[in-house]
Amino acid sequence: MAKVNKFISIFLILCSFALILKFVKKVPYFYISVELFLLLLLVAIRTKKSSNFKAFCVNLATVTLLCGFAELYQVDWQKLTLSEEEAYNGVPYKYDELRGWALEKDTKVRSTLFLGKELIYDVYYTTNQYGLRVAPHDLNPSLNSQKAFNNVVFFVCSFVLGEGVNDNETLPYFFEKKSGGDYRSYNLAGEGYGPHQMLRMLETGFLQTVIPDKKPSIAIYLCLSDHIERSSCKYPYFLWGITGPKYKLNSSGEVQYVGKFNDSLISKVKFKLFNQLAKSLLLSNNYWAKQLLNWNIVQDDKELFIKIILRSKEIFTERYGGKFYVISWTDKSVNYPYILSELKKYQIPVITTEEIFHKFNDPMELYRIKADGHPSKIAYERIADYIQDYLKKTP
Repeated sequence: MAKVNKFISIFLILCSFALILKFVKKVPYFYISVELFLLLLLVAIRTKKSSNFKAFCVNLATVTLLCGFAELYQVDWQKLTLSEEEAYNGVPYKYDELRGWALEKDTKVRSTLFLGKELIYDVYYTTNQYGLRVAPHDLNPSLNSQKAFNNVVFFVCSFVLGEGVNDNETLPYFFEKKSGGDYRSYNLAGEGYGPHQMLRMLETGFLQTVIPDKKPSIAIYLCLSDHIERSSCKYPYFLWGITGPKYKLNSSGEVQYVGKFNDSLISKVKFKLFNQLAKSLLLSNNYWAKQLLNWNIVQDDKELFIKIILRSKEIFTERYGGKFYVISWTDKSVNYPYILSELKKYQIPVITTEEIFHKFNDPMELYRIKADGHPSKIAYERIADYIQDYLKKTP
């Protein structure tokens, strides 16, 4: 009977840990540490074993509680005060076999962001019949009968999709509007996408299904340094992107599609475990802990990232006879110089946001949405202006 009671007690304790990890969204490991602290103290008080064992339990309880407070210490206290509903009311996505996830078709939804009681943005996202965020020619069909035009496709993530701005304030929308009918834009971006989604769309011929009239002549990929994590499914990308397309470099150094990141049972179990471990701030904010878990970027990940971009350019130029450009969002990450040097080495035209914004002498905060980090309306407008001028000067 004693063994049964012990088994039930252990089972209930493990269930309580699982419930905390499942339902406590903010600092769950702090609450687990408090529970472990109390349990270890209870063991120390009730045990009939030696005083050395009691001392061990008390010391372990103390260390456990200190680890919990270390978790708590790393919390952004301002964000901790926000409820999930206040913090973000986002865009509905559905599972998509090709890209992993995609926007619903013919949908209009409202998205809001608050910082405490301060409204950061209140915007609408509208998609067309193909599940792409709308451009001017979607909202005004009469534009489709106007003069000759070129189609332009924009890739890849929320920086292109336009998270935090209205439909008529995204980069693709501004670009088409400012062209005066010379271009039609197609926003192929999605929240959390990486270059691997771009490559998958290109190699499967997805563009033909969403651009029915004529081939695109220009492709623009907005590149972020953290896209390296996404194309290799490293932290934090595995928190949301495991259904995305997976690529690897074969023995010849060529990019090869191998399915999805979570295709196998082993990968499913691994990513489930990683999702739980990532809730610990001590692990996710510590370089050496991430190194031990293989969450950090290595050279192979960077090479894969570059090869995915190169292969995307190759397919676009061969299949559509168009030109492929990269806009690189300037940042201070250790990988940013590597990305620039590699893209230039392979003669891919690169425009940096640093060269776009520098002549205005504005604070960089102007180009980011407060408390969010995504580009602002003015950032998109200035990038669109710059690209228009750049294309006119580029043969």
